[in-house]
Amino acid sequence: MLTFPTYLLKTGRVPPLAMAQAIVAQRDARPCLGELAVQRGKATKSVIDKLLSQQRRRRVKIGQVAVDAGVLTRDDVDELLELQSDLEPDLVDVLVDQGTLSRDVAEGERDRFREIEQDIEARDGPRERARSSFACSVARLALLKPFSSAVREALDLLALPDVAPAKVASVLETDAAITVATLRVANSAMYRRGTPCDSLKDAVVRLGAGAVRDIVTGISLLGVFNESDRFATITLQHIAGTAAIARVLAGATSPRLANVAFLAGLTHDIGKMLLHQSGEFQYDALPRDALEGGGKLHVLEAEALGYDHAVLGGLAVSLWELPKVVADAVTFHHEPLGAHVFGGDTAQLTSIVVLASELEHHQSLSPHYTAHVERELASDPEARELGLEPSAVEEIWVELVQARAEMAALLGR
Repeated sequence: MLTFPTYLLKTGRVPPLAMAQAIVAQRDARPCLGELAVQRGKATKSVIDKLLSQQRRRRVKIGQVAVDAGVLTRDDVDELLELQSDLEPDLVDVLVDQGTLSRDVAEGERDRFREIEQDIEARDGPRERARSSFACSVARLALLKPFSSAVREALDLLALPDVAPAKVASVLETDAAITVATLRVANSAMYRRGTPCDSLKDAVVRLGAGAVRDIVTGISLLGVFNESDRFATITLQHIAGTAAIARVLAGATSPRLANVAFLAGLTHDIGKMLLHQSGEFQYDALPRDALEGGGKLHVLEAEALGYDHAVLGGLAVSLWELPKVVADAVTFHHEPLGAHVFGGDTAQLTSIVVLASELEHHQSLSPHYTAHVERELASDPEARELGLEPSAVEEIWVELVQARAEMAALLGR
């Protein structure tokens, strides 16, 4: 679960060394369990001293030693532990006393953390509203549309261990559009390894079944949306660019997540397309800067519908039976701190998608690595989560730009 100290670290409010010092100071300031037992008349000091001597030999907690010796009951220990916790100094007080944070900032961050906890607890509300929406019905209907019979058969084969590449290729090649699109992605900057892939069989052999599966899945899902108006064009360009950038970022930070990063990028804003296709939210009525910036669209959606495109998109990805880690990353891409409740791959993949989306926006304005981009990266919590310094992003910037451009050309938008 996300804790207040973890929140302060991940938001960059408190440096790791200062947090470690505060936690040690907090722990050292709380009374020992033995002292509390003496104060409460549950044991004498001489008995506690003997128990402490036993504890040092046995290397177990003093409470366990006292219970084993019949000095305290388990209920006694629980009562003393609760008292010990109550008497422990507040972390905010410790951080303020050591000069790490001002009182106003520390209290403000704690209030923000509590809001995040409440948002996580209330997440089922928006999810249920999204589940009963017309847009979600569109997503259910899309189950019938995105995968041709050839793609369905190929995906079933790709899920098998040690599947023969030639067999997968022979099935996929009956779908000409998927064949062309898959080869173009396989030969793009995101995946290219030496000699280009001349056939689908080459792609399966060189990239692996997992990579081909995610490429085919993503391309097929985007094929559901045929809209060509301004909003659809902007959104699909952003989706494609984010997927490409996410794949490269994952390769640089978490190579084992590279394939799902591409798929998560392709689906992160699919909720927008479902809302647009269903007509449930009128994006065309919004000002151009709101559409192109994209940063506050989810707020406007939530105010109007009671849920946003991220919640709807995560639900749709789950309905389509894509990997759970992808569904979670889609759900949390506007509330990345929520992903840290789950930790592990969910937190990592969410950070990749969020940073990829931010970088795609920067590149949509300018393909150059600017001082503004460098400043943004220096304070970006997701870049920090991934261990990416601005200089590391600058080193792969040209690759990111090229990958983004190739994906945009692939969509033909």
